[in-house]
Amino acid sequence: MSPHIQDRRPPRWLTHHIANPLVRRLMLTRFGARLPVAVLKVTGRRSGRRFEVPVGVHEVAGQRLVFTDAPWRLNFRGGAAAELLSAGQLSAVQVHLVEDPAEVGALFRAAFAAGTTPAQIAMAIPAGYDPSDEELAARRSVLVLA
Repeated sequence: MSPHIQDRRPPRWLTHHIANPLVRRLMLTRFGARLPVAVLKVTGRRSGRRFEVPVGVHEVAGQRLVFTDAPWRLNFRGGAAAELLSAGQLSAVQVHLVEDPAEVGALFRAAFAAGTTPAQIAMAIPAGYDPSDEELAARRSVLVLA
């Protein structure tokens, strides 16, 4: 892990026990359309367990991207169908997990060029520092939603 890139996520207990349940409930109300997040709904490949995960979706060059290192992302290796609840609309999506460092780095750079800040991905990168593809891929994988 790079000493230059810092993780800025809140503690997992706060996310799992307070923030995520609150966001899932709010998404079902009229306030959900105003939240800067969406809920990704997927069924686990092996467990069959249903996941409803609040995610930040970033529009980049006509693609919708989610940056994550959460274990549930592995359900999308090789691509998988899911549902996305965003702005009060539920839509079917096809999701593909990108793990190749060169592709992950290119998607990060495209997101940064489109105006996404490292803070919006819960990271801190010092001004003027240009992280390598490997450094970025070590911090997050990318889900591409189509």
